[in-house]
Amino acid sequence: MTIEERLRGAIDRHVGDPQADDRAWAQIQRRIPHEVAPELEPHHGHGQRIVAAVIAVLVFGVVASGLGVAIRRGEQPSVSVPQPTADPLSVVKQGWTELPLPPEPASQTASVWTGTELFSWGGYGTDPTTKRETLLATGFAFDPSSNTWSPIPSAPAGRAGAIAIWTGSEALFLFGHDNSKGYADGLAFDPSTNSWRTVAAAPIDPYVVTAVWTGSEVIAWGSRSRDSSVPVGAIYDPATDTWQRIAEAPIDLNAASSVWTGSQMIVFGSLLDNGNHATTDTAIGASYDPATDRWKVLPPSALSPQATSAAWTGDRMLAWDYITHSQTLNPDTQTWSHPVKMPLEPSECYPDSAALTGSVFAFYCGEAASYDETNGSWTQVHGGMLDATVDSHGSQIKLWRFAELTPADDVVFIQAEGITVSDKGVPCYGCSRSPTSFWVYRP
Repeated sequence: MTIEERLRGAIDRHVGDPQADDRAWAQIQRRIPHEVAPELEPHHGHGQRIVAAVIAVLVFGVVASGLGVAIRRGEQPSVSVPQPTADPLSVVKQGWTELPLPPEPASQTASVWTGTELFSWGGYGTDPTTKRETLLATGFAFDPSSNTWSPIPSAPAGRAGAIAIWTGSEALFLFGHDNSKGYADGLAFDPSTNSWRTVAAAPIDPYVVTAVWTGSEVIAWGSRSRDSSVPVGAIYDPATDTWQRIAEAPIDLNAASSVWTGSQMIVFGSLLDNGNHATTDTAIGASYDPATDRWKVLPPSALSPQATSAAWTGDRMLAWDYITHSQTLNPDTQTWSHPVKMPLEPSECYPDSAALTGSVFAFYCGEAASYDETNGSWTQVHGGMLDATVDSHGSQIKLWRFAELTPADDVVFIQAEGITVSDKGVPCYGCSRSPTSFWVYRP
């Protein structure tokens, strides 16, 4: 009997539910290449004992790791099993924690929190032989309860800069690009079956600006290509793997954020020309109601149109700009609050936000601030990755200037990319051999 057959049999005896069996088997398959050596085939007595022990640890480790699987009443495991962690994020302490890097660090990856794991997939990596940049189809899952990464199967194709969305059962990696073109389709990974499927191509420009998950569908909108002749909005239903065009918006934006209010999508930002000059005096936006397929233009904000970021706080949209002023929009009354100065210094970066439970985390050029939804105030964040600097001509500049933010309930995971400095002290942003790090922050 093979190891696979013995593992399957052990799962069935100690789990019993067919769907839970499949989830447990998918988890074990991801661990076998690292935890069961090929030479431990049960041909000899010593090998049989080792394999039996490994099987027991794998099966009961998976059963107890938060898969929602219960051991049948009256049956006792033959090995000591630690109590399962109800909340995988409960191990994350307040403030900053540096985490291990993925086995294959990459740039322009797409990451999403599933409720139990962080999936990070695709992007550009460096070929260890040629030292050239290569497009990746590989990905990894990070388990905060064990502080470890494990590989997921390679996707049918690689891409960078995909939009990642968790549907509750699948991780969608939509659109994205390679060095020569953008992709209108996507890829979906199902952790319960440990398998991929191809997502149908959307009938819109593949250089999509932003997208939201409504709870049952994806609304993708906007074009970065600055070609006003192409369609820019569509809704995707993962249950049927189909797209449907939506009504044309009353505004054009090619640098924008989006939020889902619970009933509407709000898009907010600006339309930039080829010289990055905005066509409006301030950042603008519009709301889209999928129930009626209608748009409504928002009143103008008081924020800079050059670069903005927005997040949903639970009852209103929080937006801020690259000169570090913020406003909130009440969608019911269609009114903006008075702009306030954030505890951040203006710089030449793109603002980025992560909506957490009860707060919003804002990252900007190696600095950060936290917005408290209860009292509507900002607090500057210190410590951790924000304290790291490098010397440039006698001045200390922020090392971790760029970051990919992945919200996970009340914490944010941060995959950071640093700058390099030449022998002459000249900083280089986004250059090859840039350092990387991985962090989590709890306000």
